[in-house]
Amino acid sequence: MLRAVLAPELQDGDSRATPELKDDILNKIAAKEATVGRGAPRVSRVKLMKDGDEVWLLDSDKDGIAYVVRLSPAADGGAIVGPLLYSK
Repeated sequence: MLRAVLAPELQDGDSRATPELKDDILNKIAAKEATVGRGAPRVSRVKLMKDGDEVWLLDSDKDGIAYVVRLSPAADGGAIVGPLLYSK
């Protein structure tokens, strides 16, 4: 697991993903979360990066948990990087 620092200048926003793509991405995130013993992910916020990627922040009682989501027209809907931990 990587430790990250979220840049304060990242703006909150809405994901560009369609509802179907959001479901696909959440399924990928859920699979990764299950490998570290965490339950179903709940996205609390989306931060927008200048390069078009999105940072999906999950609800968590402890450290912040984030995934970088790169949306693409690929058959699998794009790529995710994470989980990344950050200090709340």
